[in-house]
Amino acid sequence: MIHELPFDKGLSRVCTNIRIDDRRDKSRKMNDKLTSVQKHLENSGENL
Repeated sequence: MIHELPFDKGLSRVCTNIRIDDRRDKSRKMNDKLTSVQKHLENSGENL
């Protein structure tokens, strides 16, 4: 998982923060949510 990546690169300490954004004023399908998460994960790799 993404938390393990820095350890695999040799770091000995990692801090992982998880933010949950729960929106209930719009109806969205699970596929839309998964696509959004995958997009964010791909973009977060650019910052490593």
